[in-house]
Amino acid sequence: MVRHFTAMNGTNANQNRIDVMNKLYRYVTAHRVGKWYPDLATAQRFAFKIGAGFMAEKSGQFSSYLGTRLEVLLPDGQVVAAAA
Repeated sequence: MVRHFTAMNGTNANQNRIDVMNKLYRYVTAHRVGKWYPDLATAQRFAFKIGAGFMAEKSGQFSSYLGTRLEVLLPDGQVVAAAA
């Protein structure tokens, strides 16, 4: 996901386009792939939808299920698998 922001400074706007992207996070299981989320906390909160893990109500700690992996999309387009 690349967001394009256009700087308007009186010149041709297409020449001043700046590509801006932060890290994105998602959980992946053996059979399902989650959506990309802008932060880790949001990815953890929605991981239960694909059966990747759960958030403990009392402690607020995330626990991933066996075989789940966390993927991080870096600004250069590279996807890195992190330990979940």
